[in-house]
Amino acid sequence: MVINQYNVSADMSRRIINALGAGSNEGAGEIPYLTTGFEKAGTVASMANLSIETLVATLETLAPRIREPQIAGRGLKGTLLALQQGADETNPKIVGMAAALENLAKKNLTATEMYRMFGSENITVAAILINNVEELKKYEKAVSGTNVAVEQATINTSNNNAKLAQTGNRINNLANELGAKLSPAMHVVTVYFGVFLKGILNTINFLEK
Repeated sequence: MVINQYNVSADMSRRIINALGAGSNEGAGEIPYLTTGFEKAGTVASMANLSIETLVATLETLAPRIREPQIAGRGLKGTLLALQQGADETNPKIVGMAAALENLAKKNLTATEMYRMFGSENITVAAILINNVEELKKYEKAVSGTNVAVEQATINTSNNNAKLAQTGNRINNLANELGAKLSPAMHVVTVYFGVFLKGILNTINFLEK
């Protein structure tokens, strides 16, 4: 979804996976939340020159305050479009997302002015982002240049290998315990079976004679 929305090549997969993994690790938005957010706002965010990491950070800022990712994504799309139609200092394509929001906050817009700029469907998203720029910047730093997904995969693999080894040890212990319990019985069976075979052979010899 991210590759398609940003129209990038598959060699970006590692960077994308790490950014999504770090975002879900740091914030409230899990991978499905982020994926839906990218589906709704990814193309417009790309047009606004928001990096993949910045969009992840923006969605994570919205996640604890807007539970439905479809609503967050659509609201973010509208917010980005509105910002790009405004002044240069509040245009994320020109100054970046965090700077655009900080400059917008300095304007101290009234509710009426916010409504005129963003409309009723996007005003909530816009207000959340304006009031939580520092949180956005924190997430942006956390998901940039990270290797968290690969590291987590390594941990999971190590854990799985350890579990397999533990399971193997338990099986070996059970096999040894079973063998120890069966050994006396098998000894008796073998002895009696040997006696039985010897009796059959003696009978055959007797009949032959």
